[in-house]
Amino acid sequence: HSEHEFDVAISEAEAKTQRRQQKKEKQQKQPSPSLDITEAKFEFYDSDFLLTYTDENTKTLSAGFARLTMKNNGTGYTISGIFADENSAQIHDGFVAYSGDAWWVTHSNEEPGLRVLSTGNFNFGTNRFHGTWRDNRGKCGEYFRFESTRAFISSSKDAPMETNPLTSEENIRRGSSMWNANQSLPVRDGDEEKPLS
Repeated sequence: HSEHEFDVAISEAEAKTQRRQQKKEKQQKQPSPSLDITEAKFEFYDSDFLLTYTDENTKTLSAGFARLTMKNNGTGYTISGIFADENSAQIHDGFVAYSGDAWWVTHSNEEPGLRVLSTGNFNFGTNRFHGTWRDNRGKCGEYFRFESTRAFISSSKDAPMETNPLTSEENIRRGSSMWNANQSLPVRDGDEEKPLS
């Protein structure tokens, strides 16, 4: 598997997300605030996720942690964040449509050159992601579980740029082991913290 093939897969994921968004916009017949996929559901979204994923090559199941932040940019959401399992990685590129269709690319902090493309769909009502992953070294798999343990959602454009970020290498490496299920962020007027079910 060449770097060129991986770059083509990234371009295809980006195009597929845009096509799905356009198709859903055309299919939408009657605008409804709760169903409108052409408008932002929030301005700022910050969430911790616990995840398990399969590796199709080794048939193994692995666990990890992610902290993702999404910000409305007028056409969808920018996405940033970190992932931690036995290694850690940061999102370097990606996009989430208002419909939840998403793609992003992470770069490993420990293995130079290792990139992982994730594609799928966020359900913002349940704070879950369903999708697949593939890396630039030929491995691929599916996210078996990708559920939010805490979601901070703001309808305010004045939301903080970073909310309780994981910044140090030590915190990133500790990943899911540092997660405290009772952790939450302060809720301001106009903001809501989604219950986790």
